Amino acid sequence: MQLSSDGQTWQNWAGNQSATVKEVQRPASLAEVASVVARTAESGERLRVAGSGHSFTPLVTTSGTLMDLSRLPAEVSVDSTTSTARVSGQMRLSEVGPALWERGFALANQGDVDVQTLAGALATGTKGSGPRHGTMSSRVRGMGLITGTGEHHEITGRDQRLLHAAQVSLGLLGVVTHVDLSVVPRYRLREDNAVMSVDELLDVWEGAKDAYHHFSFWWMPTSSSSEIYGLPPVPADHAYVKMLTAEPAGDGAEVAGGSGARSGPAYLIYPDTELGDPFYELEYVVDAGDDKETFLELRELMRHGFPQEATPLQVRWQARDEAYLSPQYRRDAVSLSVSGMPGTDYVPFLRAVDRRLRDRSARPHWGKLHFLDRDRVEELYPALDDFRAVRRSLDPRNVFLNKHLSDLLV
Repeated sequence: MQLSSDGQTWQNWAGNQSATVKEVQRPASLAEVASVVARTAESGERLRVAGSGHSFTPLVTTSGTLMDLSRLPAEVSVDSTTSTARVSGQMRLSEVGPALWERGFALANQGDVDVQTLAGALATGTKGSGPRHGTMSSRVRGMGLITGTGEHHEITGRDQRLLHAAQVSLGLLGVVTHVDLSVVPRYRLREDNAVMSVDELLDVWEGAKDAYHHFSFWWMPTSSSSEIYGLPPVPADHAYVKMLTAEPAGDGAEVAGGSGARSGPAYLIYPDTELGDPFYELEYVVDAGDDKETFLELRELMRHGFPQEATPLQVRWQARDEAYLSPQYRRDAVSLSVSGMPGTDYVPFLRAVDRRLRDRSARPHWGKLHFLDRDRVEELYPALDDFRAVRRSLDPRNVFLNKHLSDLLV
């Protein structure tokens, strides 16, 4: 969590969101968490939990209390008979992977950045790629919450309504104490990345989606585009293609090979995007059946409508799920993301992407920039009223609301 020297101003990693808060609370136990929440509810104030600050949207901003959970004990346990791991919500993904590996298990899939807290990644619907794999949230089988009344509530699969609301919750249901995740036996990944022309990419497109555990790519509009994400050099109008094959775990934890040809424990291979200079990312999710056509449309838009934009266009796939606020709700999906660069007038470009994808019922990654308003949220999320009902039941005094989320969802 990034705070100013006086401890009152919070800022996210990218520097595009900030808030001056009334107080910062750093509880060291779940009893302290419950006490702070109950006190906040009684006073009529608001509280948001700050994770790693990796979201580009104002999910955390508040003028009330900001809660930092980093002092809570980090705990991981695995029930090998059910392949379910119980993980403290405040742990970062970079900590979760090694802890599961030591116990013989792994996450089924994950994204290319691992700085997020587990609870934050789940709350925004974070994911990796591969049409056989859902988001990380789709693997949630239970969750512990300190609700808006300061009480501890255990969500399990016995109440699917609560579970599907909690899987992608934007932090609106309570403070996450632990998460029960469906995990898989630990495995290694072999990385066989390649640079391809668009024609070569289109030739392997369908086969690669089925052949690899993880298949995704970044298309580069300029020869300098790969520098934005710290990727190897790629010529203009070519793609950096990420192809990962799952292999037996073995015993070692080493990562061998150079860039584009590595092998190692899955948790070490997934994250391969360097967080260097800030950027402001937008990511929308559309029906997987429109994947190739949508990619080519955005490529055309960028080449001819916004040739000055150097941002890579990233394309990934996910299986459908049942989480009420998930971009993949009941729809096998493809996600497409671009970024704006600080100091440039990037908003017209991002708005053009938004307009181009609107007719495809595009839903955003909640932690990335988007242009949704309340009407579009109503249109895009069929189970929104179910989520609203669960939110009201768990947070009747609106402790966890902020203006951004209230304007969109309540």
